[in-house]
Amino acid sequence: MHTGTQHITFSDSGRGAVRHALKNTECTVISLPDDLGVGPIHPYDSATRIDFFSGLCPGGEFAEYADEMKILSDAFWESVSEPYEKKVVWFSRRSTMEYAGFLEFLSCQDDLSRIEVVDLTDGITGEGAEMYGGKPYRIVTDAIGAMKPEWIVAALGTSRPLREDEIVYYHAVWARLQDENANLRTLWRGGQLYSAEEDLYDDSICGLVPGEWRSAARVVGEALGKLSDEYHQTGDLYLYSRLLYLVDMGTITCRGGQKGNASSRSETESSLIR
Repeated sequence: MHTGTQHITFSDSGRGAVRHALKNTECTVISLPDDLGVGPIHPYDSATRIDFFSGLCPGGEFAEYADEMKILSDAFWESVSEPYEKKVVWFSRRSTMEYAGFLEFLSCQDDLSRIEVVDLTDGITGEGAEMYGGKPYRIVTDAIGAMKPEWIVAALGTSRPLREDEIVYYHAVWARLQDENANLRTLWRGGQLYSAEEDLYDDSICGLVPGEWRSAARVVGEALGKLSDEYHQTGDLYLYSRLLYLVDMGTITCRGGQKGNASSRSETESSLIR
């Protein structure tokens, strides 16, 4: 058995934030690089998911990233299977990526006796929190990676085992989502995770394509900013795949790059058909 604590996160930014905040402690920090808010999840299989992501942008842009993601994902699952004195799992139900990753992790655990969670959905107060009017106020963020080191240190003090009713609830949520096996998931009120239609973001993308030519990279970047809220979160690759789909459908006109060559994303220009 490994000594010390293994901290488990579900994003690279989350891993970096926790590792930086706890750098003076005896611990290991790992993260799942695979965003389970997108793609097939029934059952979770890295090869199936790689095929899905590779098909989003034909032309080979994803190939190198896919290989790296599979290596890192496999390393994550191998690492979490190793015994530690204690494991602390960090997540927020305000983050699609963190919540979905946590649910898959939990579904694979037969023994929770050495596992505790830091659930940051409702934020933190107390020591390490910001002061307002001489009193600490609640800090709420959408993701672990957005937290300051002192907030993470304070949050660690809330680490606790999961209650039995929570375990039952989380298992039921993930079972439902796996049965639905949609290619997109999104959040709604109170940190509820739902399956969504693949065209969920199409109107937002179209609304950012003006009458004049604009680079696809800019459209995708602005869409990311517009959708970075509590309920609508996804990555640039998925948004770009939807932009290409809208080109295929004739909704958006594309020029300035070889369609199907996703590696020329920044050179591709798009315009809303009038």
